[in-house]
Amino acid sequence: MNLCTLIGICLLIVLGQGAFVFGTIEDQINMANDLRHMVAQAAHIPKMADLSYDPDLERKAKSITCEHHPTGPFTFFPGPSEQEMFKIFMAHSQRNTTYLATLPKKYPKFFDPDQTKIGCDFLKRKCFGFACLLGPNRDSRLFSGQGKTFLTIDGQIDMANSLRHMVANFAQIPNMANLSYDPELERKAKSIICQNHPTGPFTLFVGPSEQEWQKISNPQYLQNQVNLRSLAEKYPKFFDPDQTKIGCTELKLKCFDFVCLLGPKSDEQDSEAMNKKKAMTLFHLHL
Repeated sequence: MNLCTLIGICLLIVLGQGAFVFGTIEDQINMANDLRHMVAQAAHIPKMADLSYDPDLERKAKSITCEHHPTGPFTFFPGPSEQEMFKIFMAHSQRNTTYLATLPKKYPKFFDPDQTKIGCDFLKRKCFGFACLLGPNRDSRLFSGQGKTFLTIDGQIDMANSLRHMVANFAQIPNMANLSYDPELERKAKSIICQNHPTGPFTLFVGPSEQEWQKISNPQYLQNQVNLRSLAEKYPKFFDPDQTKIGCTELKLKCFDFVCLLGPKSDEQDSEAMNKKKAMTLFHLHL
């Protein structure tokens, strides 16, 4: 496994006239961890763990195809393009903290501070260049296509925004904002238990069941305007037009197995808005 390709940086030892020799896997892991810690400092990410090489994750990564990926206590990370890897290499070597601070948003899975192991496969595929698995945290799931087609975080966010705007159009919800992925919200979501969940400038959205997701992701279902309007009523937190960021995780708890936090509106603000809406409704009924 060559982790140099993974992050666009490698331990290059200059020998003679321009000859380069790659370092060992241990050297490459050290460089990967150096990048993670440098980015964590630039982006103010607390408690960035060190990665270690995991041959079992590499074996699982080799089974990934465009249509299928393995599931387990790990997350899938499709590597950056060669151009992007070169930018990362230059930013790391030049200590360009401004650019490094942007990387967690672009590559949240690689810069997840709780991940401690990694394994990659560098066989190029049509859908992405190479594949890595990082553990022990699982993939976030917004739209998994019945578990058959894997979407990157960016792909899931694009689909989420498409659904929000589609529902907003037919449910007459004005000014529907776009969501962006927030790794901090995902970290908070991972701390949720059945009896308690974190509070702050966000609201808790308990995701639909796997069967419900399958129904929602069916193109025929989404062509029905009645179905689209019903989604806004069933999942008002997800279709709140004022929310602009989201972070999700699979928890596999008895009470639910998939949760998201959306911000910046909090549950308290939602409750206040709901109470005002009810009060206005009662007022008009008495007129």
